[in-house]
Amino acid sequence: MPAQEVKSMRYAHPSTASGPAQLPPSAPPGMRRAMRGGIFGNYVNQFDIFLPVIALTPAAAHLFGSENLVGNAGLIFVATLLGRPIGAAIFGPISDPIGRTATTKVALTGVALTTLLIALVPSHAVFGAGSLLLILALRFVGGIFLGGEYTSAVPLAMEWSKPERRGLVSGLIMWMSPWANATIAGLVFVLHGTLGAASYNAWGWRIPFLLGAVLAFGMLAYYRARVQDFPTWTHPPTPHERAEGNSYRRTPPGAVAGIHSDERHVVAH
Repeated sequence: MPAQEVKSMRYAHPSTASGPAQLPPSAPPGMRRAMRGGIFGNYVNQFDIFLPVIALTPAAAHLFGSENLVGNAGLIFVATLLGRPIGAAIFGPISDPIGRTATTKVALTGVALTTLLIALVPSHAVFGAGSLLLILALRFVGGIFLGGEYTSAVPLAMEWSKPERRGLVSGLIMWMSPWANATIAGLVFVLHGTLGAASYNAWGWRIPFLLGAVLAFGMLAYYRARVQDFPTWTHPPTPHERAEGNSYRRTPPGAVAGIHSDERHVVAH
């Protein structure tokens, strides 16, 4: 293959062999919205992952009892980490046939509900050991949804991103993790100092979890109103594709080349 053809083949898709197409009018905002969703969605994801590590620590004795505080706190975090890969294994394959936006919305709904339910868990004085068991169960289920959100929203952002900007987008996505940690730590510091230890232990620890649920519901509303799947998912497979066992929806000719408008040359093989 001539060198100039190799250089021009910066991004190609099997169904774009008919040549370049015009940029669809909705593509630029769709690109930006999906990228924002991936970036800020990971902020919400990381916020909810680290909530129990930071927000529950000062109130651990009030919630779980005074015995084995360190072990109980560790179990809660482990429950989340065990749920995440399971969620990725479940939601990742699901997002291929039904679309990543729909999968992300289901996952965000689960994240929001499990985080909200943790904010409503009764204290150890009311529910005894059941408080710890209930939080463990909710964190495990929440971890499944957190893994599902990451494995659907981030690939969607990557699909929409231009090839030469994917490193930047992925860096911004990962940049959200320390910001989420810092937000939780700052919030807990302010609440603990403002309310006092007794009030924080009694009810103040619930505020970060309520905020986490609000953030997840906010991202869900954003995805419902603003984010669409990459055009690969907009057209059903042809009978020929079905006969070959291809269950994926196909990109209309030239759509990928049109969206990434600075890649003008698509080489057919």
